[in-house]
Amino acid sequence: MLWIVRWLVLFGAHAQDVSDLSDRFAPPGWQGNPWGPAATLARAEGRLPSIVMTPVMTRWDQWGRAVLRDGDIVFRMGDARILHNFFPFSRFLAGASGSRFSHTGIVAIEDGVPVVYDCIKSGVGRTPFAVWILDNVGAFGVKRIKVERRMVIPRVLAHCRRLFEQKVPFDYSFDLDDSALYCLEMTEKAFRSQGLALSETVRLGDMENATRYPICISLFVSLSRLMLEKPLTLEQAVYLPGNGRHGMWASPLLEPVYPPPAERVIEHVPRQDSRFSLEGDLAIVAGIVHEFRTSDKLRSQREAWFGLGSLVASGGVDSASRSTASAVNRRGIGVLGDSYSDEYQFTLPDRRTARNWVEILSLTRGLDFGRFSASGWGSPRDRGFEYNWARTGATTGDMIATGQQTGLAAQVARGDVGTVFVFIGGNDFIDAMSKSDPKAGLQEALPRALANYRLAVGTIRAADPEVRLVLATVPDIRHLPEFDGPLQEGRLPVRLADDCTAAMGKYNAQIRALAAGDRKIALLDLDLVARLAALESRDHAVVAGRRLDRIRPGNSSDRFFLADLRRPGTLAQAELARKFIQTVNARFGAAIDPLRDAEILRLVDDSLARRTSSSP
Repeated sequence: MLWIVRWLVLFGAHAQDVSDLSDRFAPPGWQGNPWGPAATLARAEGRLPSIVMTPVMTRWDQWGRAVLRDGDIVFRMGDARILHNFFPFSRFLAGASGSRFSHTGIVAIEDGVPVVYDCIKSGVGRTPFAVWILDNVGAFGVKRIKVERRMVIPRVLAHCRRLFEQKVPFDYSFDLDDSALYCLEMTEKAFRSQGLALSETVRLGDMENATRYPICISLFVSLSRLMLEKPLTLEQAVYLPGNGRHGMWASPLLEPVYPPPAERVIEHVPRQDSRFSLEGDLAIVAGIVHEFRTSDKLRSQREAWFGLGSLVASGGVDSASRSTASAVNRRGIGVLGDSYSDEYQFTLPDRRTARNWVEILSLTRGLDFGRFSASGWGSPRDRGFEYNWARTGATTGDMIATGQQTGLAAQVARGDVGTVFVFIGGNDFIDAMSKSDPKAGLQEALPRALANYRLAVGTIRAADPEVRLVLATVPDIRHLPEFDGPLQEGRLPVRLADDCTAAMGKYNAQIRALAAGDRKIALLDLDLVARLAALESRDHAVVAGRRLDRIRPGNSSDRFFLADLRRPGTLAQAELARKFIQTVNARFGAAIDPLRDAEILRLVDDSLARRTSSSP
């Protein structure tokens, strides 16, 4: 399985922005759920512009007004992605479960307009049907409760509206409690709240076509251990859209209103042979390769079909990527962080032999981190770039106490900085592990770090709601040589290392949650990248074709970590620079040229020349 993990990680960061077409209708500058209660109220009161309709959307709206009724269940094939928006999770789940659908919602007719209540990545929403249908990339169908049961529909819709008003979040763990919901779960529970069970759960391992996707299912379950506080298992029960034999589509309480075209009639989808096969996995891989080559063309075709291209050109739809690209390229980049981001060139003896990601991007791509000063800017900044507030050894507490976030926020408010990178927190847990009672230290450090991080991000956003944020998760410190060596030798108890891993997992979960569903925030999941790299090889990594030793630190170019046991060398930092470019390009359309292997290797040669010239 490791070859496919490596392949997806290497290529996943190159994925094009495949956000849903409905995201184009999110209000410019709006934070949070664009279809949640606050945005809906703002549109109704005229504080946000109303939805601009294309001719195709108008026809769908007219169709919905003529056909749809309160309580109808709408089914579609969505395009939800994981792994940097690269892995087609919706199509995988539909294929493994033998369905043509991956997503459902419940229709309500409000003021004569059909709207859909469903749960998407930003939480429970209320979306006009003419916008909701934009995100369909395959089969579409409608079913309706049979006439003898329709008296429950007003109460079902009341349940949906309560969930909407309560801002229930999306359930990434696919649990069956009510604290968070995924789309099928919300639809099912809305009817169950009135005593109608439309379908029963199915174990993930029992999905009809599970045997055709062994690699994808193994990958999905394995990655959940790295990304979710409660990992998924094949024993986990989930609700499925289904087909004519199982799932919601097969419910005897429903009758068809609009089945898919004749050649896609759900009831006629044949049951697959249950023998082990890689057929489904190979189809997913082939689809990824095809989309990697043609994603811009496919997206343009979808936009043209719905008339969104001309609408964007005329200003009727927010072109987030276009406006963000100009913001990234015109205004500077600010940094909050620690020694990974503090310029290396001023620190003897080890870091001066290398360059970090800030220095690399300034040198190779001319990215604007502000004016440069070798004499210093005064506390709390160090020497180096004007917009780089990172300090060696800084914890989140140091960041707040010294006013790093307020200083950078002032630059944001003046319009000097348009993009902010936040990569901090590792030292909070390193310091906790160095205390006489590390367990107690971790218990004190975690809530403090969580609060400090929220305060920093909130301060930056308050300075300018349009600022673009890149939030980086923090790799587990147990993989640093200063902890890995003692752990392998038995001098650091495994249980204590596990406690630290769990605390950092909660810290990173907050970072992922802050980034989820927010168009102005990009997530650079360095923790996930590091964990996947450790799955492939614990003792080495490959960057720009060079094999780097991860176990033995040193200042030579074949070592991942410098001799100080903690900071990455030039090649490892170049990989961070490369992922920063990939992230802002994919999320914000920054159009920065990717770093090429030859450029990265030249950086190593330059570092070697500096070491040679400075030797006595």
